[in-house]
Amino acid sequence: MDKDYVYQRQHRDGLRANQLIVLGTDGIWEGSSKTGEMFGKERFKDTIRRNASQSAETILTTIFQEHADFTRGMKTEDDITLVIVKIV
Repeated sequence: MDKDYVYQRQHRDGLRANQLIVLGTDGIWEGSSKTGEMFGKERFKDTIRRNASQSAETILTTIFQEHADFTRGMKTEDDITLVIVKIV
């Protein structure tokens, strides 16, 4: 933590039931297959869209599973951090 960093409160009005807030690190979309193809932001967003009706936990698990299937056997080069919040 940077003791000199000035934190700003973040607030968002108008959130509705079933909306998602998804925060992730680039290690998710930069993961590569054996052929060098990246998982990519579009595949990441598509996985979220296909599973949006599911619980936040299920969406998270699905993304990690699809990422693992895609990168099968490849060494992880970066951290993979993902937070999903589903408004209820």
